[in-house]
Amino acid sequence: MDYAAAILLVLGFIAVLKVLKVVENSARVISITNRAVADFRSNELDDDAKETAMQTHAKHLFVLFFLITLGGFAAVFIPLAVVWGLDRLQLLSLDGVLQAALSWQFIAASTVAVGLILFAKRSR
Repeated sequence: MDYAAAILLVLGFIAVLKVLKVVENSARVISITNRAVADFRSNELDDDAKETAMQTHAKHLFVLFFLITLGGFAAVFIPLAVVWGLDRLQLLSLDGVLQAALSWQFIAASTVAVGLILFAKRSR
């Protein structure tokens, strides 16, 4: 039962990351950073235009920093809160689920499973 709950813990983590678009926001950070570098190196922009562009990029990156940080915390703590709640209801053991989730067998199996899923998605 602990391993099944550990699987749900991981799936919950992934689901919250998807719902809060943490990965998409991370990709936006890279895109904005590339645009900032391009604007900084541009010979077509004067210093004032570069400064305005850098301030705009910095504001967007600042917002994304908080979205990614809060999304990461939510992805960890929401599934954990669910397991904690089930522990309080004495349906699961939080310690048992965490022990299962941190076991080398579970980590190895999860790594292989995620690798296969990513490989299958790339093959399409």
